[in-house]
Amino acid sequence: MSKESKVIRILSQTVPGAALRAVQAIIERDSQAFRDCLHADVVIDDGGQLVTGADAVNGWCLEQFQRTVVALSDVLFVSESPSRTAMRARMPVDGGETPITFTFDDDGVRIVRLQISA
Repeated sequence: MSKESKVIRILSQTVPGAALRAVQAIIERDSQAFRDCLHADVVIDDGGQLVTGADAVNGWCLEQFQRTVVALSDVLFVSESPSRTAMRARMPVDGGETPITFTFDDDGVRIVRLQISA
């Protein structure tokens, strides 16, 4: 079993469905699977830049998936409540690594808000 598979198995015990599917899509660099996790009216707050509307969200997803690489082994913590999951991971940024927090708010099925912050 790969390191990623082991971490996904561990995360699946605590992370709710929509957030887990989104994290898996990020790791697998599958922008379509990631978009499938999002509510039609999702709001993405990427470090203060708000992205809303289908065209803007699709463009943001394509851009992010072309340049962003996340390694599951770099997950620092996961915290969850009934409708919110926060995950902090190290991400490559400008030749170094920066801890980034992803906060997923969901409606039980899809992500309605995603906040990304340093």
